[in-house]
Amino acid sequence: MICPLRVDMYCNNNTETALHAAIKGKHYDITLALLEAGANTNLVIRAYLDINEGLSCCSVEEDSNYGQSTGLVEACKNRDLPIVDLLLKHGARDDDCKALSIAVKNCDETLIAKLLSTKAHTDPEYKINKKMMTENVNCSHFPLFSNVTNLTYSALFPNNPTMINWHNQKCNLTQIKTQWLIDASLHLNPKLKQTPSNYDIALYAITRLDVSNNNLTSIPLALFQLCR
Repeated sequence: MICPLRVDMYCNNNTETALHAAIKGKHYDITLALLEAGANTNLVIRAYLDINEGLSCCSVEEDSNYGQSTGLVEACKNRDLPIVDLLLKHGARDDDCKALSIAVKNCDETLIAKLLSTKAHTDPEYKINKKMMTENVNCSHFPLFSNVTNLTYSALFPNNPTMINWHNQKCNLTQIKTQWLIDASLHLNPKLKQTPSNYDIALYAITRLDVSNNNLTSIPLALFQLCR
């Protein structure tokens, strides 16, 4: 069915679309309807320009910050996880890390993990070391996986090699948590979500990780264990 409406038309003094307004108002059903009608998730929210004065009603600094906002940024400001999920499902991107910056500022680890997981991609060059994974998964000296037993490889082991690009996230990222790595791997190996008790095994899918040019002061021990 073709939508007869121009869902991406700017309104409210040419500053935002209907999708932006729905997200700001936390209207999940309207947001869903607009997305299903083909609304663009990545259009920016514009600063209001007073035509009579020929000047923006915002200061230069406010105009710069406001003009960079998107629906995903607004959803993160609202800490609206259902709408964030909806936007990501429909192709919302955070290439300039504005949404991630909001999540980090709010210390919202759920949103941080969710946004970082979108920066995981299938590795076209390297493969998962299946031999090492199956040999070490039940080793007593590998505490991260000590609770994982009796696994069927085809059902519970990851098969999609994952490279994670967290280079220069522009959000004062000072730490990397093991759960964030797990969530990034699960993003490309969703079948593992069926067995929450075995989530840790998803770490073995990580073949490359770039965390350069951030403000990291520590990294999880799990990274060194996976280099065995």
